[in-house]
Amino acid sequence: MKICLCTSPHLDHNFYYQAHSEDSRIVTLPFVPLGLLSLGACVETRCEKVEIIDLNKLVNGAVPNDQCFYRNVAALIQRHGPDILGFMTEADSYHHVLAISKECKKLMPRTTIILGGPHASVTDYETLRNFPFIDLIVRGEGEASIAELVEGIKGNKDIGSVNGISYRSGNGDITRNEDRPLIEDLDTLPVPAYHLYDISPTDCVYVEAGRGCPHACTFCFTAPYWKRQYRVKSPERVISEMALLREQYHVRHLNLVHDLFTTDRRWVRRFCSGILESNLGVTWTCSSRTDTVDGELVGLMARAGCKAIYYGLEAGSNEMQETVKKRLDLQDAMDIIRLTMSHGIEVTVGIMLGFPRESEASIRETTKLFFSLLRTGVPKVNVFRVCPFRGSPMHENHKDTLYFDGHFLDLPLCRTLQRKNLGLMRRHPEIFSGYYRYKTQLDDEDFLKGIDELSPIMGLLRYPILAVLEGSGDELGLLKEWARWIHNHNRRHRPEGPLTHYGTVEEFLLFLKDMVKGGGGKEYVTDLIQYETIKNELRKAAASASVLSAGNSGKRGNVPKAVHFPKKSKHVRIKRFSYDVKGIIERLRSGSIGDVDRKSCYVMFFVNGFGELNTAKINRHGVELIGLCDGRLSIQDIASKFVPLETPSENQVQENPVNAVRKLREMNVIEEKANDLP
Repeated sequence: MKICLCTSPHLDHNFYYQAHSEDSRIVTLPFVPLGLLSLGACVETRCEKVEIIDLNKLVNGAVPNDQCFYRNVAALIQRHGPDILGFMTEADSYHHVLAISKECKKLMPRTTIILGGPHASVTDYETLRNFPFIDLIVRGEGEASIAELVEGIKGNKDIGSVNGISYRSGNGDITRNEDRPLIEDLDTLPVPAYHLYDISPTDCVYVEAGRGCPHACTFCFTAPYWKRQYRVKSPERVISEMALLREQYHVRHLNLVHDLFTTDRRWVRRFCSGILESNLGVTWTCSSRTDTVDGELVGLMARAGCKAIYYGLEAGSNEMQETVKKRLDLQDAMDIIRLTMSHGIEVTVGIMLGFPRESEASIRETTKLFFSLLRTGVPKVNVFRVCPFRGSPMHENHKDTLYFDGHFLDLPLCRTLQRKNLGLMRRHPEIFSGYYRYKTQLDDEDFLKGIDELSPIMGLLRYPILAVLEGSGDELGLLKEWARWIHNHNRRHRPEGPLTHYGTVEEFLLFLKDMVKGGGGKEYVTDLIQYETIKNELRKAAASASVLSAGNSGKRGNVPKAVHFPKKSKHVRIKRFSYDVKGIIERLRSGSIGDVDRKSCYVMFFVNGFGELNTAKINRHGVELIGLCDGRLSIQDIASKFVPLETPSENQVQENPVNAVRKLREMNVIEEKANDLP
């Protein structure tokens, strides 16, 4: 018997704005599916063959985007020949899993199709009642249930005693067996079957630290899913799994999975001490609350290799903090965020807009918090529209007020499949509540429609945006103005597109230009917009040329020799600005910009040897030096034309051409063209 465990489709958000056409391909984001690997470890001893199918690798750019998309995906799965086919499920891809499952059942009618995961668990009855091609659903914690279930199916035994599953009985009635108790000691779980997935050193790899959050935030459905029971694996167990991935798969960066990693500070200290003692040589990330850490703990985590922390702040008003039972002190939270960044840990913050009956005053305060975080220098601030997840207390209390506007980011399928999926969601609000919206107190909620995809754009363009706001200070007004602008723009340029309030980085830059033309910013803002425009163009060009790919090793070049001909790298731009844009950015970071004097400067834009986009101010001599590096002149030729020479730095240190070219080569600003003359 063979069991195949499949991931759910995950959209590559960067792909969305490619054309919706019959001959295009869907671009997805592959990931190492920790949950399926954990299940795989539990069924390996019960099946002759266990296989993990990453649909995202299977689909990625390989399946035509037409009416047969789901059937073609099912045909790819069919090639693996599963007797049992299990899908992980999440709220934002459930309709895709159902559509693929339906086609799989048509192609493989004798294959048993099982769903598991949070969303299937809370919609088990409705799913089985409405979709007869789904045979079973594993509810809650699935390791023990799937193992017993596979044993029963394999031996054609009665599965009535398998706790934690839902299924149709012989007469077609839906049966829900007893809930399965949570696993008390997570160390008793087998090590995830990492060998079932082709892991590369650059993959996004997860290690489970534990499960469950003890808090009672009303919007959250994962805490009830784990019955609000906080559990962790022992520090020794977590470190041993990290060591396995480091030693066997050469992975140097890991993401530790736990809804609230820092709940137990003593556990975190033991873990960090163990990491330091083991000298693993790995970095890691985690999720936390700002009220569960302090300077001492954050410092220890940083020394132990923590490189990024996700903090959920959720709401920017004290009233909403209390309403959703998050109950954070926002000033303390900002202090912890600054402290975390001071230790060299990258911070990502999550906030939400659109809670039930949320007032404009509350939304304005959360919007102000968003821009304060951008101004503070937080690298990533994710703003989400509140999703009414089934199983959350908020959904239970406000489900009668939900409405459907069809505006959410999804795989950009052909129009026929999009219409079918929207119809499915309208017919089954009890299953697809995550695509519905809570009604706020706003008269016009249009600006909320595109907010989830707007925050990454605003993170990239924070400095011209903050400069524009220096004049008006109306953060919420800016969001509303953008909503009107992009809606009109899309009506002209993407009339068939389903998402009327989504835009691109390029379009937001056009919007900012229009604002400046309309008196929405001072003259230097134009320079900041041009600065970000060049960065965006170079970022896209470098990505398309795979400069930003993992394949770029980042090896430093050898010292240029006279027999080599320096040439400016392809992805280098130099621009003269009327204002000192780098200085203006520093002033924006520190607070108010104040009066700005006109002072021109040169800025070099380049992608370094590690694939990172960088900018640097250079002086006139640096510009001239790089201009001479055209691939035709040798170092000796350049030296004869350019002595004495100043390096491209603020300090303008006198150096010889060989040293200057060496520095430029190390920065990946120039490449070396071998002399092809005889």
